Amino acid sequence: GIIIPGVNMWVRSLAEGTALLPELKKIQIKHGRLLGKNTRQCIQAGLDYGLVDMIDGVLDRVEKSLGKRPHIILTGGDYQKISPYLRHQHTVDDLLILRGLREIYARGGG
Repeated sequence: GIIIPGVNMWVRSLAEGTALLPELKKIQIKHGRLLGKNTRQCIQAGLDYGLVDMIDGVLDRVEKSLGKRPHIILTGGDYQKISPYLRHQHTVDDLLILRGLREIYARGGG
């Protein structure tokens, strides 16, 4: 599998890791303006295109490595925001980890 930070983590790390960039309070993925004209628009464009294109790029590499199209499952609430903009077919499952933990417990592993 592959783990990629979620939208909120991206926004927080950008604000915390830089002295002057603000943290976006309302996070949207909307594929609006490609090039921002102010700081907030520039951060938004980075989210809209940078994160989505990073995920699609990684998935392109996975498909090439496997030689076939894998079943892609996005988990975590952030990825519902990104899901409509991805090129690759995928499923969003917010409860995947919880179901996995329940299954481990049911098998006596918890």
